[in-house]
Amino acid sequence: MSLKKDKVFLQAEALALSADRISAVRLHSKGKEVSAWEIQHDCKGLLWCGHAVFSAITGLPTSTFRDLVRKKRGNPTANITGTDESEMEFALKKSGFKMAYAYLFGGKAKNSRPGFAHFLQFTRKERAREVFYLIAFAGYKPRECGHWGVVLNNKFIDNDSGGWVDFSDIKRRRMPVDAVFAVKKA
Repeated sequence: MSLKKDKVFLQAEALALSADRISAVRLHSKGKEVSAWEIQHDCKGLLWCGHAVFSAITGLPTSTFRDLVRKKRGNPTANITGTDESEMEFALKKSGFKMAYAYLFGGKAKNSRPGFAHFLQFTRKERAREVFYLIAFAGYKPRECGHWGVVLNNKFIDNDSGGWVDFSDIKRRRMPVDAVFAVKKA
């Protein structure tokens, strides 16, 4: 299935000026399911969220993600802890996946970003079975870094869960969602 032919993704340029909520497109399921990989953590030290979701989506070890982000940053010895959207997209693209916006939240209104549980509830019928939904959680003050997680077929994974869990077992149900990306094999 060609992503461009089916037009299941919005282009990032269309999302330049966000309103309070922008919903991308409805992704229709054709009954196909994709494999959910377990995290292969082969780096020394802590398992970071970017490493974990990359491994869960691609099935590749976390050292592959570390090396790809080092390549993008131009620093072969960098300690990779936090990653941004462009680094995640670069690593996924180099691994044969396409990443594009599915939902973008923001704006100046109070509570313009839904909690994760609310997001799961109002997108329940829209989520396709063959698409990984990469969740970019919003950061909190004073530590402004965010968090990555993945939703696939009513399961969730991040570095805290350590494996695919049901929605009822998610620790981050109240954490605000900043953006959601649809990820598919290219």
